[in-house]
Amino acid sequence: MKTRISAASALLLFLTALLIVPSGIAAAADEVDYYGEWLSEQDKKAQQFPVSEMVHMDEIDLETVLQRATEVSNNIKLLTLKSSYLKAKSSDVNIQASELSTGEARTVTLPTTAEQFMGSSNYTVPKPEVWMGPVAETNTVVTAVVYGQAKMVSGMNRLIEKQRFQMIVTAKQVDSESINAQIQQNEAAKGVRLQMTGQYATLLSLKKQEKLMEQYLELLTSKVKAAKVKLQYGLASEDDVTNAERALQKQQDDLAVVKNNVLLSLAQLSFDLGIEYNPDLKVADLPEATLEPVERADVETLVEKSFAMQMAYVNLNQAGWEKSFTTDPNFNGREALNTNIALQRGKIAQLRVDLQKKIEAVYTEADNLYEAYRVERRNRDDAHADYEKMKIRFENGVIAKHDLEQLAFKVTQADTMLELASIKYAVAVEKEKAMEQGLIP
Repeated sequence: MKTRISAASALLLFLTALLIVPSGIAAAADEVDYYGEWLSEQDKKAQQFPVSEMVHMDEIDLETVLQRATEVSNNIKLLTLKSSYLKAKSSDVNIQASELSTGEARTVTLPTTAEQFMGSSNYTVPKPEVWMGPVAETNTVVTAVVYGQAKMVSGMNRLIEKQRFQMIVTAKQVDSESINAQIQQNEAAKGVRLQMTGQYATLLSLKKQEKLMEQYLELLTSKVKAAKVKLQYGLASEDDVTNAERALQKQQDDLAVVKNNVLLSLAQLSFDLGIEYNPDLKVADLPEATLEPVERADVETLVEKSFAMQMAYVNLNQAGWEKSFTTDPNFNGREALNTNIALQRGKIAQLRVDLQKKIEAVYTEADNLYEAYRVERRNRDDAHADYEKMKIRFENGVIAKHDLEQLAFKVTQADTMLELASIKYAVAVEKEKAMEQGLIP
């Protein structure tokens, strides 16, 4: 009899186990080609990363560069895709959490004694001569199985509740990541404009230096010729000719370096813009603007509205939400949640200090560059005034034409130095504007 009971119990438990085996286990054993037949050509095309085609340009200006850079920026495209992915993932997780359902754990105790049989209206009172042993024994087994099933369902319900809780937390975390991705997307758009403004200014400055050095090379070439003529008439020595030739050679070497830097800067800009490399590309000057000193904004206001601080607050809000959502007093991770909140607050405090230092550095750089611009403007005015005086002396035959040409180059040099200083300061002004829009460089 005991053997029959054990067999019955084993059979019932085996059947019960079959009911709770996930149906996906059998499917998981099959090999699935995740990148093969099931993916349609339309899906494959939709999943391709968008790549902009190379275009040919003969001339560029700053506005064209900024517009093109924003359109072809891979970083912005990636962040846009990331934001869309996180929104879709959040929706999927919320749907999955809502679809998780728990079962009802019912229990029933079958009668196993004569008193229980006779005391229940559900059963016909057995005759005294009927032996109830097999029925009572079967009822005992069935009752144990039912109670075991109830405990199993109750345990599964607790697991499902924990899983639903974790999925809700995950969905909230994905929502926070999605918000940060959107902030990063806005930050990237501002960052691309600032970066490309700097690259454009670098290329423009190099081309202006190249032009100035070419003019100086012509002046040095004429100096060498003049020194050789003077040597023939005994008005100069061999050392004078040697020194002039050495100065010319050094200028040629320096010019070669600048030309290489121009080509490198042009190649980098072309790559970032997705345009064909064109060594003859014309680079327009920056838009004309009246340069004035930068007015300092409130540092705390800039810190609070910065993209970095916005993302830090999102992380802090996420940590606070997880603590408030976890109401179970027996939750083992409560201390970790409290620690995470303290960690996020500490990060915000450190970030505030770092941003304040960066803001002060941007303003200091702008002040210094504006002072440099003022100095070059004064030097330019002085050079023009000196040239006008020397021009009169040349017209009166007091100085030679070669001396006047040297002064003319100094005027050109002063004009170029002022342009370079104005370009540097214009970039500093753009950095200040970016800070007011949330980007702390």
